[in-house]
Amino acid sequence: MQKNGRQHGFGISLNGRDTSEVSPWNWDSAPGDGFNGALKFVPILWGLGQDHVDKHIAEIGWNIEYGADAVMGFNEPNLYSANNNGACLSVTDAKIDNIAVHWYGPANADEFKNHIKKAISVAGGRQIYISEFGFEGYGESNDRKQRFFRDVLSWLDAQGGVLSYSYLPIKDLIADGQVTTLGHLYMDL
Repeated sequence: MQKNGRQHGFGISLNGRDTSEVSPWNWDSAPGDGFNGALKFVPILWGLGQDHVDKHIAEIGWNIEYGADAVMGFNEPNLYSANNNGACLSVTDAKIDNIAVHWYGPANADEFKNHIKKAISVAGGRQIYISEFGFEGYGESNDRKQRFFRDVLSWLDAQGGVLSYSYLPIKDLIADGQVTTLGHLYMDL
């Protein structure tokens, strides 16, 4: 089963699959203008800054009304800032179904797989959402990215501990309204 693109930040269905398998998110508690209402948006409480919390509370009813059955919480909790209290957060009375993880690094399949295996091992039997992975800041060529995709995408699909994954930046997959070579590889493996 392909697990790619189930969420990818912008509500774009890359390959025209049944959209019931697509759950886009966008680092916010509302989908924003132009959102495809046929998709089930997953709101995220990005951080604990009062502006984020107030907006999330105001919009959660709307999200439930339109089919949201999950919420992601706390983007990059390991990073402390004024708007994202990071590891200082204590969650009570919450059911945690899955664990979201990120990975950014060089196009090194073994390094990536080791990171994912470690995340699965510490997730306490929960599946992981790889909500972001990519090579931002590493200057990888398209050839290296393609080799990486060929090595890891089928592997990810075979991992029972992985619920879904989402490559970023989306501009590597879709450019000028067209699916790129890398985008086709992402959809087809």
